[in-house]
Amino acid sequence: MSATPSSKPGGRGRCRRYDRPTLTAVVAFGPEKDMIRTAAIITIAICLFLAPGATAKTAYPIELKKSEPRTVLCKRIVTTRAALGRDLNQAHQELGRYLKAKKVTVAGPPLAIYHSPPGPKWRIDACLPPRTAVTASGPFRLQKLADGPVAILTHRGAYHDLTPVYLALWKWINHQGYQPAGPPREVYVAMPPRVKDPKKFVTLIVWPVKKVRCSPK
Repeated sequence: MSATPSSKPGGRGRCRRYDRPTLTAVVAFGPEKDMIRTAAIITIAICLFLAPGATAKTAYPIELKKSEPRTVLCKRIVTTRAALGRDLNQAHQELGRYLKAKKVTVAGPPLAIYHSPPGPKWRIDACLPPRTAVTASGPFRLQKLADGPVAILTHRGAYHDLTPVYLALWKWINHQGYQPAGPPREVYVAMPPRVKDPKKFVTLIVWPVKKVRCSPK
């Protein structure tokens, strides 16, 4: 897959825009280049790993919001594509039992934070938001989700249809003049076992972002 670079004016720091047949990525050269490159690699890898040759759709509802800071209880899993559903579901159940034992209720739907590209050691945090303060022990840890702008895409349908979703969100972020500011996360608003029909699954793809600051040549 070839890429043609082109420059874009803006604020501080140089940046370069890479136009690809299926997505557009912004790669910055500066203090944040490693984090941005990692986010780009995660996105491209997810898309190409799940469905090679997929193209981005533009009909998905995407919005930019300011997220409020909150703390979630997480368990890190290292999994594969084949075992993802099983391992993520098991981790969420363990988190639920832990909170129940602490007499703490859950304040929202389960979520997952993706820290690495798909592969034999796919690093993901399965998380639940506790309604009140709780201490973490054993395999569980508390993680703070920072406040700030996030790009949110609402996907309705089966999980195997998420490839064009990530492509569309990545393209939207880039075209709006933003860049990733952290790992993407999925929020499972409507999911099994409560929802049986995959067509009725509702998943939010939430990606922290920040404005790209580029300088003219």
